[in-house]
Amino acid sequence: MNNRRILVVDDNPSLHEDFKKILIGNSGISNELLKASAKELFGEGKSSPVTKLKFDLDFASQGEEAFDKALSAHKENKPYALIFMDVRMPPGWDGIMTIKKIWEEVPQTEVVICTAFSDYSLDEVIIQFGISDRFLFLKKPFDSVEVQQLALALTAKWDLGQFNRLYLENLEALVEEKIKEVETERARSIQGSKLAALGEMAVGIAHEINNPLAIIQANVDFMKDVVEKEFDKTTLLKIANKIEETTTRVAKIIKGLRSFASSGENDPFESMSIEQTILETLGICSEKFKINDIGLSFEKPKNKVLVECRQTQLVQVFLNLLNNAYDAVQECQEKWVKIEVKEKNDAVEIGITDSGKGISPELQKKLFSPFFTTKGVGKGTGLGLSVSRGIITEHNGTLLIDNSCSHTKFVIHLPLKQSTVDQKRAV
Repeated sequence: MNNRRILVVDDNPSLHEDFKKILIGNSGISNELLKASAKELFGEGKSSPVTKLKFDLDFASQGEEAFDKALSAHKENKPYALIFMDVRMPPGWDGIMTIKKIWEEVPQTEVVICTAFSDYSLDEVIIQFGISDRFLFLKKPFDSVEVQQLALALTAKWDLGQFNRLYLENLEALVEEKIKEVETERARSIQGSKLAALGEMAVGIAHEINNPLAIIQANVDFMKDVVEKEFDKTTLLKIANKIEETTTRVAKIIKGLRSFASSGENDPFESMSIEQTILETLGICSEKFKINDIGLSFEKPKNKVLVECRQTQLVQVFLNLLNNAYDAVQECQEKWVKIEVKEKNDAVEIGITDSGKGISPELQKKLFSPFFTTKGVGKGTGLGLSVSRGIITEHNGTLLIDNSCSHTKFVIHLPLKQSTVDQKRAV
């Protein structure tokens, strides 16, 4: 982009002619001066590159006219790179007012303020515009070479500014595109980690569902025997209650699986029982702990604790922490995992502790980083803890490691009501 379009604003028509001679090259004196400079700088027979430049000049005699031309040129995508602006142009806008108006619409325009000694001082102009690199002073009467140098330097500066602006716009677009790609890949990785977790839990889930199905089948067979031999209402009622209880258990397992499979990021915040949320999580994974001889206990809160949350997302967090605990205790002599819930004023604290001996400070620095994992190849994506912390942060809570515990303990703090957090922030 080589924009050499210049607008000259002056109420004196003779000055318009002077600018033509200086910048278009019709002045023999100007050309001779440049040729002499070129001879001195570049040697005999050589010419200065400046003499070969072609400036495209346009003219205005009043401020309002200059504003209209600048705005029209900008809209037609033929902007002026530079304006030589006279200060005194009665009876309309003066040059300072005109520059203000033009910069409101076309802020990237370079300006040379042409003043006589009786016009605005530099301090007065700075009061109007502040300290800026978009304008320079040219005192009348001015030298033709000085005008040419200003025209060359400032149009080149305008070009460079536009190049930088376009480069940054393209860079921002590229960054946005890359961010979208990373987010897409992150979502795929999260879903992949969920599928991997489901795969690891498959055996436990099969036991969780097969056991109640076996109970249902046994009770159905028993019911048939009762009906065939003798009709006993009390016995039938017991069998029916057992079947109902067992099917409810299966329903809880399925509900937990559905919660885990869904992202939940678009769910509204709802007041939910934290105890029930943990029980839904245990419905998915408790059998895995049982068949691998890992003790799993849940210390329920004394009172019912309701938390404004996205329950589906909390299930994902609890399940991730429990799966991590399951993996962590595999090499321990004593294998156990404990869940505790404590209500504290307007918040709730959920602690998940395993029989491991804690996490070193070096590992703690990396533990919540995306894709960092201490598990073997193919056994973890390294996204679980970073995603879990992100979910808890979205709930205005915290997910931390309790270093005061002699074992490995993760602690989640959640506000009971999201509105309480907003009110505190407002204060």
